[in-house]
Amino acid sequence: KMIYADPLEVTTPEGKKTWPQHIVVTDNQTAYIQYSEQGMELTSGICKLSLSENSVTVQNTIEGTFGKFTKAGATKERMIFSRGKIYAGAGQKAIIINPASDATVEKVIDFTGRQVKGIVKGANGNLFIALSGEFTAKATSFTSSPKLIEINHQGEEVSSHELTGVVFPVDPPSPSVGICASYVSPYIYFRDSDKWGCSTASRYNYETKTIDLKYIEYTGWGKPIYGIMGVNPSTEELWVGITPQYMSTNIDRYDTSGAESILLESVKYSNSDFASPAGIDFGYRFTNSWINK
Repeated sequence: KMIYADPLEVTTPEGKKTWPQHIVVTDNQTAYIQYSEQGMELTSGICKLSLSENSVTVQNTIEGTFGKFTKAGATKERMIFSRGKIYAGAGQKAIIINPASDATVEKVIDFTGRQVKGIVKGANGNLFIALSGEFTAKATSFTSSPKLIEINHQGEEVSSHELTGVVFPVDPPSPSVGICASYVSPYIYFRDSDKWGCSTASRYNYETKTIDLKYIEYTGWGKPIYGIMGVNPSTEELWVGITPQYMSTNIDRYDTSGAESILLESVKYSNSDFASPAGIDFGYRFTNSWINK
């Protein structure tokens, strides 16, 4: 039952219209929206929302989150709310936003030469930042492999993991890699190619530092993995969205208990439903036990 709806007319600091994309709610009065500029998504940022019983007020864009898309502005990916702080990507850096300090960026973690492709929270309670390989100015070639950087909640590096055999895209049309993490085991999943319409995903174990390349693989034309994948916290099944056409969606469920994934079910949503798999999520991510872990 819908109680209240708001058009969320967010504008950039330059006064341009935007597409609101990812949201985190930090308390009953406050939320944060990641957005990108309408049209060609030339810029992006994160703004604050003030919530009340029957209204939403769009506040300012947070300083340090706005800029050119995939270069300095907020990454088109989920933000992580954990232990009272927000963790997000912004071009070639990761940022920590402190809602308690008037929504300021309290720390910047610089990764100059690499793009932040997403951030997830692992089952061990730490944060994992997916980074592209180092690339030339025109993104025509890579000079190193992608990485996963593990940080604690203070933004200090705990470990670094090189992802051999994987390529993350850096072109603006491919801002993220659909990354997700298990809530109970040391696995992280992500799309593993920079090709448009990537149809494979790999799995990384951050405890053993081993990778299962192309753990999910679709063959044939027209089956790209689309949007953010999700791991069911109760069953450990991996849920994957694929889109044979932009507005037509399959949601596939995989058994991930073995060395090879097993497709359990594929549910199709026709384009008459105007469904596009922007992301798959589970409510456990919003519980206090997970947020405070």
